[in-house]
Amino acid sequence: MQTYGFAENGGPYLCYESGAQSLLLALRFPLDDATPEKLEE
Repeated sequence: MQTYGFAENGGPYLCYESGAQSLLLALRFPLDDATPEKLEE
């Protein structure tokens, strides 16, 4: 993930990490409800 690169460079790490976590959570819940088995694979 790009977040690690920003962390090493000391760039807008917190901003990107927060956005990434929000996107992952937003995408994970609907996908988890739709196809939990596919995510495990």
